[in-house]
Amino acid sequence: MRNPNGYGTVFKLSGNRRKPFVARKTVGFNDKGHPIYEPIGYYAERKDAMMALAAYNLSPYDLVSRKLTFSELYDLFVEQKYTDNDKKISNGYAAAYKACSNIHDIIFSDLRTAQLQKEINNWDKGYASKKNMRILFNFLYKFAMQNDIVDKNYASFIELTLPDEDTEQLHKPFTTEELATLWENAADRSAQYVLIYCYSGLRPTELIRIKTVDVHLDDRYMVGGIKNRTSKNRAIPIAEKIYPFIAAMYNPDNEFLVTDFDGPLSYDRINWRYWKPLMQKLDMDHLPHDGRHTCATLLDNCGANKTVIKKILGHAGLGTTEKVYTHKTIKQLIDTINLI
Repeated sequence: MRNPNGYGTVFKLSGNRRKPFVARKTVGFNDKGHPIYEPIGYYAERKDAMMALAAYNLSPYDLVSRKLTFSELYDLFVEQKYTDNDKKISNGYAAAYKACSNIHDIIFSDLRTAQLQKEINNWDKGYASKKNMRILFNFLYKFAMQNDIVDKNYASFIELTLPDEDTEQLHKPFTTEELATLWENAADRSAQYVLIYCYSGLRPTELIRIKTVDVHLDDRYMVGGIKNRTSKNRAIPIAEKIYPFIAAMYNPDNEFLVTDFDGPLSYDRINWRYWKPLMQKLDMDHLPHDGRHTCATLLDNCGANKTVIKKILGHAGLGTTEKVYTHKTIKQLIDTINLI
């Protein structure tokens, strides 16, 4: 039975092929009136090709975009999500893209989990860098699905194995001796950032996103937080030990609490400009998130109330009445954070 005009065709290619049947659509005509074809896909059985052609006609997509390589899709993603919005993609994601050069020229829709997993496994970097690569892959698949380039996110099946040394690294609080060294260097803005993490429980990204209008110096608390419902917009007590740092950073003319000489700080900038140089200077081996683990450990060691610890760290939601940040709630959080 002949297919309707414009429906497309299925035919068998010559030779001994693993997938000899091709489904294709006419996408235009050349100067001589001859049809220009774009393949939908190649299949082992005719019925599979017919099903693919039927699925395409039921929900057409851009066949040309389906032929974008990994590199071409990345460039399009960066342009639309970052460049057009006057933003710069983070150094972590840019490094991840550069590291997976083996798949740059592969058609994005042809990629599968095994190829993506291989790029991550073969990258001679630590857990955090490999996690950035996985995040980038997921971003690209989400972007591709939004534009009907792929139907399935193969990056969602990637597995990250955490080596023993990385496990220890990711959950290693600062020791008592290291905290003493940080206080000895408290005049250094870099050390101040580390101490704020350790005595507030803030995630690194949470600190740089706190707006000045949400800093209540007189009442000794800030409002901020990211990640999930229980962490967002929580009351963050300002411990007496770090109050001078917060007060010195506070400038009502700035949108954000944490700024630098050339504007607001990004996670990458605070990491490369302050964290890493300080760790090297003091001969310490810690990741920025270790400050949060340090706060949790210090609170636990001093016997603080478990529920209050969760409220400070954003691990548990505030009750209906507490969500308005009553004086009783704030005092409870401040008294607890001042135990460390």
